[in-house]
Amino acid sequence: IFYLPLAVFVPPSHFIAHHQFNLIYQLWIHTTVIDDLGPLELVFNTPKHHRVHH
Repeated sequence: IFYLPLAVFVPPSHFIAHHQFNLIYQLWIHTTVIDDLGPLELVFNTPKHHRVHH
């Protein structure tokens, strides 16, 4: 149900690209392999920040 508006109002190629990007992002944000990204942590939500969430 969450993706229904996207599937209806967004072109299929954009919908598929967004969905694939989201899957890659979820994999990256939940990984335990990456420890510290230095100054990038000031800008991006990193796995280190996400561990605090969980």
